[in-house]
Amino acid sequence: MHQKSVSIFLTAWFALWLLALITWGNESIFLFFNHLFSPIPSFWKWITYLGEGWMIGILSILLMFWKGWKQGLFLGLAPTVAGLVGQFFKRVIFPESDRPKLYFEKIHQVIQLPSDVEMNLHHSFPSGHTIGAFAFFYLLTSLAPSKTATFLLLFLATMVGFSRIFLAQHFPLDVVVGSFIGVLIAEIWKRIIPQKWVVNNA
Repeated sequence: MHQKSVSIFLTAWFALWLLALITWGNESIFLFFNHLFSPIPSFWKWITYLGEGWMIGILSILLMFWKGWKQGLFLGLAPTVAGLVGQFFKRVIFPESDRPKLYFEKIHQVIQLPSDVEMNLHHSFPSGHTIGAFAFFYLLTSLAPSKTATFLLLFLATMVGFSRIFLAQHFPLDVVVGSFIGVLIAEIWKRIIPQKWVVNNA
């Protein structure tokens, strides 16, 4: 894995988001993104599927045929574990966190909502799609043949995060924390699984 490239990308991702959240705040950044496109492009609806459990499962099965069952299992189970951690945060630690639609309804502020998308109202923090996407694509960089491929995989993870904001399903803070949990669980997973299951291209 091109660890230096991964570190640079993720450091930039977290640092820029931290700076933005401190400077403008969670709600203001959400509203900026919410009004950036009108109407909301269906592109984001398709991108967000990359963070769905069933999609990660399909990709993992394909990897089993490409790299062997151990690699597919290694890559597929980590997002599952990360997703369970995310659900614990959502339903046990932060069960009262409202999704943007409900949050802004309570303060009588109109936001743009996507068409043909089921809008969730509760369990906003953190973003489960983002957790799954970052866990999966972070580990998938283990198979990346080049720095370009590494950046592309991480870019896909960030696009899933942005899709959750553009589709008005999550606040930016939900996405940032979700990405951190995904990477953290994936890194722990990588360290406890036998190293022979991980392809190192560094």
